[in-house]
Amino acid sequence: MSVPTDRLRNFGFLIGDIGRLYTKLFEYEAEHLGLNMAEAKVLACLSRNAGLNQVQLAELSGVEPMSLVRILDRMEADNLLERRPHPTDRRARQLHLKAQAQATVEQIWHLSDQMRTQAFGKFKSEERNALIDLLERVHVKLLEMIAERARKPAQRTVTEPKNVERRGAPVRARSRNGKTQRALR
Repeated sequence: MSVPTDRLRNFGFLIGDIGRLYTKLFEYEAEHLGLNMAEAKVLACLSRNAGLNQVQLAELSGVEPMSLVRILDRMEADNLLERRPHPTDRRARQLHLKAQAQATVEQIWHLSDQMRTQAFGKFKSEERNALIDLLERVHVKLLEMIAERARKPAQRTVTEPKNVERRGAPVRARSRNGKTQRALR
């Protein structure tokens, strides 16, 4: 059975919107913990991967590096984590959760379990497993595609119009819809 094209076009939007809604709900439910989703991701990632450096943690958690620095500074001040010297790179620091963070991490997992149970509430066990299997396959494929793009040299896709005269002079260029339009350089 084929899926109508218009439904397939919703794939990226649907995945993104599910993430947005899940984040919003998590932040409502985690308000009593004083955490947002980025902070919860940092704690969860470090609980599973002790010793990461900031670059690795930013990549793994999906938290922007500038935001991550502020989060780590606050968590260090709150005595939830510590930065330890790297054994072979004196410029790098390894990140480790302190014992006090474990209770918060357990609350994050508990909250996540509750939300997932509610979200899948009307699903049969086979449906849940099939959905997770399919999403894992899409995830693997997207990772492969990104790795493939990273191996290829960057290709320039935008070309300059040939009739460029001087700054401020009108230039004829084609828009996305193929119509010629005048623009100032």
